[in-house]
Amino acid sequence: MARKPQLKRTDQQHLATPTQNNNKLVYAALFTVSTSGEIDLLQAHAPFMLNPDSMEDNKNGNWVENNIPGQSDPILQWVSGGARNLSFTALVTKDTVHFPETSTDLLSGLKDSAVNAVGAIASAFAGINIPPIGNILGALTGLANVGERELSIANQLDYYRSLMYPSIDDDEVLVSSPPLVMLAVGKTLSSLQSRSAQGKISHETDLWATKNVSVRVTKWLPNLTPMEAEVSFQFVQYITKSRGNPPELVITASETLPAEEFGGSLA
Repeated sequence: MARKPQLKRTDQQHLATPTQNNNKLVYAALFTVSTSGEIDLLQAHAPFMLNPDSMEDNKNGNWVENNIPGQSDPILQWVSGGARNLSFTALVTKDTVHFPETSTDLLSGLKDSAVNAVGAIASAFAGINIPPIGNILGALTGLANVGERELSIANQLDYYRSLMYPSIDDDEVLVSSPPLVMLAVGKTLSSLQSRSAQGKISHETDLWATKNVSVRVTKWLPNLTPMEAEVSFQFVQYITKSRGNPPELVITASETLPAEEFGGSLA
Protein backbone atom coordinates (compact mmCIF):
# COMPACT_ATOMS: atom_id res chain seq x y z
CA MET A 1 0.00 0.00 0.00
CA ALA A 2 1.39 3.39 -0.97
CA ARG A 3 2.12 5.86 1.79
CA LYS A 4 2.16 9.61 1.77
CA PRO A 5 5.79 10.78 1.69
CA GLN A 6 6.93 12.30 4.96
CA LEU A 7 9.46 15.08 5.04
CA LYS A 8 11.83 15.62 7.94
CA ARG A 9 12.47 19.33 8.34
CA THR A 10 14.45 21.22 10.95
CA ASP A 11 11.86 23.78 11.95
CA GLN A 12 10.09 24.11 15.29
CA GLN A 13 6.94 22.48 13.89
CA HIS A 14 8.94 19.25 13.38
CA LEU A 15 10.76 19.24 16.71
CA ALA A 16 10.29 15.99 18.66
CA THR A 17 8.16 17.36 21.49
CA PRO A 18 5.91 15.17 23.69
CA THR A 19 2.80 16.61 22.01
CA GLN A 20 3.72 15.82 18.39
CA ASN A 21 1.18 13.81 16.42
CA ASN A 22 2.30 10.75 14.49
CA ASN A 23 1.83 12.39 11.09
CA LYS A 24 5.33 13.63 10.25
CA LEU A 25 9.01 12.78 10.62
CA VAL A 26 10.42 14.75 13.53
CA TYR A 27 13.97 15.51 14.59
CA ALA A 28 15.60 15.07 18.00
CA ALA A 29 17.57 17.92 19.53
CA LEU A 30 19.85 18.70 22.47
CA PHE A 31 19.31 22.19 23.89
CA THR A 32 21.30 23.88 26.63
CA VAL A 33 19.50 25.70 29.43
CA SER A 34 20.60 29.18 30.45
CA THR A 35 21.39 30.10 34.04
CA SER A 36 18.03 31.89 34.17
CA GLY A 37 16.22 28.65 33.29
CA GLU A 38 15.36 29.43 29.67
CA ILE A 39 15.40 26.86 26.86
CA ASP A 40 16.61 28.49 23.65
CA LEU A 41 15.07 26.70 20.67
CA LEU A 42 17.07 28.78 18.20
CA GLN A 43 20.45 27.23 18.98
CA ALA A 44 21.97 26.48 15.59
CA HIS A 45 23.69 23.20 16.50
CA ALA A 46 21.06 21.76 18.85
CA PRO A 47 19.20 19.60 16.26
CA PHE A 48 20.69 16.20 15.56
CA MET A 49 21.55 15.69 11.90
CA LEU A 50 20.39 12.08 12.25
CA ASN A 51 18.19 10.82 15.08
CA PRO A 52 19.98 8.39 17.44
CA ASP A 53 19.47 4.70 16.64
CA SER A 54 19.00 3.67 20.28
CA MET A 55 18.95 5.04 23.83
CA GLU A 56 19.73 3.33 27.13
CA ASP A 57 17.75 4.67 30.09
CA ASN A 58 18.88 3.28 33.46
CA LYS A 59 17.77 3.95 37.04
CA ASN A 60 18.37 1.82 40.13
CA GLY A 61 16.83 1.78 43.57
CA ASN A 62 18.46 1.38 46.98
CA TRP A 63 16.74 -1.40 48.91
CA VAL A 64 18.02 -2.65 52.27
CA GLU A 65 17.68 -6.35 53.12
CA ASN A 66 16.62 -6.78 56.77
CA ASN A 67 17.26 -10.34 57.92
CA ILE A 68 14.65 -11.51 60.44
CA PRO A 69 15.36 -14.60 62.58
CA GLY A 70 13.01 -17.40 61.59
CA GLN A 71 11.97 -15.66 58.37
CA SER A 72 12.58 -17.52 55.10
CA ASP A 73 13.54 -14.35 53.28
CA PRO A 74 14.77 -10.90 54.28
CA ILE A 75 12.37 -8.00 54.56
CA LEU A 76 13.10 -5.36 51.95
CA GLN A 77 13.03 -1.69 52.91
CA TRP A 78 13.27 0.99 50.27
CA VAL A 79 15.72 3.73 51.25
CA SER A 80 16.14 5.95 48.21
CA GLY A 81 16.23 6.01 44.47
CA GLY A 82 19.47 5.98 42.53
CA ALA A 83 20.46 8.36 39.79
CA ARG A 84 18.78 8.04 36.42
CA ASN A 85 21.35 7.71 33.68
CA LEU A 86 20.86 8.12 29.94
CA SER A 87 23.32 7.13 27.23
CA PHE A 88 23.23 7.00 23.44
CA THR A 89 25.43 7.44 20.38
CA ALA A 90 24.66 9.88 17.58
CA LEU A 91 26.05 9.75 14.06
CA VAL A 92 27.05 13.27 13.03
CA THR A 93 27.58 13.84 9.32
CA LYS A 94 26.60 16.12 6.46
CA ASP A 95 27.78 13.62 3.85
CA THR A 96 24.38 12.84 2.35
CA VAL A 97 22.89 12.51 -1.10
CA HIS A 98 20.64 15.53 -0.62
CA PHE A 99 21.22 18.73 -2.50
CA PRO A 100 21.92 21.82 -0.38
CA GLU A 101 18.81 23.77 0.57
CA THR A 102 19.99 26.72 -1.55
CA SER A 103 20.02 24.62 -4.74
CA THR A 104 16.32 23.85 -5.06
CA ASP A 105 16.01 25.99 -8.20
CA LEU A 106 18.07 24.23 -10.85
CA LEU A 107 17.15 26.89 -13.44
CA SER A 108 18.69 29.77 -11.53
CA GLY A 109 21.60 31.18 -13.45
CA LEU A 110 20.73 29.02 -16.47
CA LYS A 111 20.75 31.96 -18.86
CA ASP A 112 24.30 33.04 -18.08
CA SER A 113 25.56 29.45 -18.10
CA ALA A 114 23.95 28.80 -21.47
CA VAL A 115 25.59 31.90 -22.90
CA ASN A 116 28.97 30.74 -21.61
CA ALA A 117 28.44 27.26 -23.03
CA VAL A 118 27.54 28.63 -26.46
CA GLY A 119 30.51 30.95 -26.21
CA ALA A 120 32.76 27.91 -26.13
CA ILE A 121 32.15 27.44 -29.85
CA ALA A 122 33.27 30.97 -30.58
CA SER A 123 36.28 30.68 -28.32
CA ALA A 124 37.93 28.28 -30.73
CA PHE A 125 37.93 31.06 -33.32
CA ALA A 126 38.14 34.29 -31.33
CA GLY A 127 40.15 33.16 -28.29
CA ILE A 128 37.44 34.17 -25.82
CA ASN A 129 38.06 32.99 -22.24
CA ILE A 130 35.18 30.92 -20.84
CA PRO A 131 34.75 29.22 -17.48
CA PRO A 132 35.61 25.51 -17.23
CA ILE A 133 32.77 23.04 -17.68
CA GLY A 134 32.83 22.26 -13.94
CA ASN A 135 31.81 25.83 -13.16
CA ILE A 136 28.89 25.58 -15.59
CA LEU A 137 27.64 22.35 -14.05
CA GLY A 138 28.07 23.85 -10.63
CA ALA A 139 25.96 26.84 -11.58
CA LEU A 140 23.29 24.55 -13.00
CA THR A 141 23.08 22.30 -9.94
CA GLY A 142 23.92 24.80 -7.22
CA LEU A 143 26.85 22.64 -6.07
CA ALA A 144 29.61 25.00 -7.11
CA ASN A 145 30.59 25.78 -3.52
CA VAL A 146 30.25 22.32 -1.99
CA GLY A 147 33.38 21.77 0.07
CA GLU A 148 34.69 22.33 3.54
CA ARG A 149 31.92 24.69 4.68
CA GLU A 150 29.11 22.35 3.63
CA LEU A 151 30.66 19.07 4.81
CA SER A 152 32.45 20.20 7.97
CA ILE A 153 30.97 19.11 11.31
CA ALA A 154 33.61 20.90 13.39
CA ASN A 155 31.08 23.37 14.82
CA GLN A 156 28.71 20.59 15.86
CA LEU A 157 31.54 18.75 17.63
CA ASP A 158 32.58 21.94 19.43
CA TYR A 159 28.97 22.40 20.57
CA TYR A 160 28.93 18.90 22.08
CA ARG A 161 32.32 19.40 23.74
CA SER A 162 31.13 22.67 25.29
CA LEU A 163 28.64 20.70 27.39
CA MET A 164 31.54 19.56 29.56
CA TYR A 165 33.05 22.98 30.30
CA PRO A 166 32.06 25.75 32.73
CA SER A 167 31.74 29.40 31.77
CA ILE A 168 34.76 31.55 32.68
CA ASP A 169 34.93 35.29 32.04
CA ASP A 170 37.88 37.34 30.77
CA ASP A 171 39.19 37.72 34.33
CA GLU A 172 39.43 33.92 34.73
CA VAL A 173 36.53 33.97 37.18
CA LEU A 174 34.08 31.08 37.18
CA VAL A 175 30.70 32.36 36.03
CA SER A 176 28.66 29.17 35.94
CA SER A 177 29.05 25.43 35.96
CA PRO A 178 28.68 23.41 32.71
CA PRO A 179 25.20 23.95 31.28
CA LEU A 180 22.26 21.71 31.95
CA VAL A 181 20.62 20.27 28.86
CA MET A 182 17.13 19.42 27.72
CA LEU A 183 16.59 16.59 25.24
CA ALA A 184 13.74 16.82 22.75
CA VAL A 185 13.10 13.16 21.95
CA GLY A 186 9.31 12.97 21.95
CA LYS A 187 7.86 10.50 24.44
CA THR A 188 11.04 8.43 24.71
CA LEU A 189 11.88 9.61 28.22
CA SER A 190 8.31 9.93 29.52
CA SER A 191 4.76 9.73 28.20
CA LEU A 192 3.73 12.87 30.09
CA GLN A 193 2.67 15.50 27.54
CA SER A 194 2.74 18.29 30.13
CA ARG A 195 6.54 18.35 30.14
CA SER A 196 7.76 21.68 28.82
CA ALA A 197 10.03 21.64 25.76
CA GLN A 198 10.41 25.35 25.30
CA GLY A 199 10.50 28.60 27.21
CA LYS A 200 10.94 28.56 30.97
CA ILE A 201 11.73 25.25 32.65
CA SER A 202 9.60 23.81 35.46
CA HIS A 203 9.90 20.92 37.90
CA GLU A 204 8.34 18.70 35.22
CA THR A 205 11.07 19.49 32.68
CA ASP A 206 13.52 16.65 32.16
CA LEU A 207 16.89 18.27 32.83
CA TRP A 208 20.19 16.46 32.43
CA ALA A 209 23.78 17.05 33.45
CA THR A 210 26.42 15.85 31.00
CA LYS A 211 28.72 13.20 32.48
CA ASN A 212 30.67 12.27 29.39
CA VAL A 213 31.03 13.20 25.72
CA SER A 214 33.12 10.85 23.60
CA VAL A 215 33.90 11.85 20.00
CA ARG A 216 35.13 9.26 17.49
CA VAL A 217 35.93 10.87 14.15
CA THR A 218 35.54 8.40 11.29
CA LYS A 219 35.96 10.57 8.17
CA TRP A 220 37.97 13.67 7.32
CA LEU A 221 38.23 16.11 4.46
CA PRO A 222 41.65 16.33 2.77
CA ASN A 223 42.68 19.15 5.15
CA LEU A 224 41.69 16.96 8.17
CA THR A 225 38.46 18.82 8.84
CA PRO A 226 36.09 16.24 10.36
CA MET A 227 33.13 15.34 8.16
CA GLU A 228 31.74 12.32 10.03
CA ALA A 229 31.89 11.27 13.67
CA GLU A 230 30.20 9.03 16.23
CA VAL A 231 29.47 11.01 19.40
CA SER A 232 28.58 9.06 22.54
CA PHE A 233 26.76 10.88 25.33
CA GLN A 234 26.24 10.00 28.98
CA PHE A 235 23.80 12.08 31.02
CA VAL A 236 22.53 11.96 34.59
CA GLN A 237 19.13 13.44 35.41
CA TYR A 238 19.19 16.74 37.30
CA ILE A 239 16.35 16.90 39.82
CA THR A 240 15.03 20.22 41.12
CA LYS A 241 12.25 18.65 43.18
CA SER A 242 11.75 15.17 44.64
CA ARG A 243 9.40 13.30 42.35
CA GLY A 244 6.61 10.85 42.98
CA ASN A 245 4.87 8.59 40.51
CA PRO A 246 2.25 10.58 38.55
CA PRO A 247 -1.23 8.97 38.58
CA GLU A 248 -1.10 8.15 34.87
CA LEU A 249 2.15 6.23 35.37
CA VAL A 250 1.05 4.14 38.36
CA ILE A 251 0.69 0.46 37.42
CA THR A 252 -1.07 -1.77 39.90
CA ALA A 253 -0.71 -5.52 40.16
CA SER A 254 -4.23 -6.03 38.80
CA GLU A 255 -3.16 -4.35 35.56
CA THR A 256 -0.22 -6.68 35.02
CA LEU A 257 -1.43 -10.13 36.16
CA PRO A 258 -4.91 -11.60 36.70
CA ALA A 259 -6.06 -12.13 40.26
CA GLU A 260 -5.79 -15.91 39.87
CA GLU A 261 -2.02 -15.57 39.65
CA PHE A 262 -1.99 -14.32 43.23
CA GLY A 263 -4.12 -17.15 44.55
CA GLY A 264 -7.35 -15.21 44.95
CA SER A 265 -8.91 -11.76 44.93
CA LEU A 266 -6.76 -8.65 45.11
CA ALA A 267 -9.44 -6.67 46.92
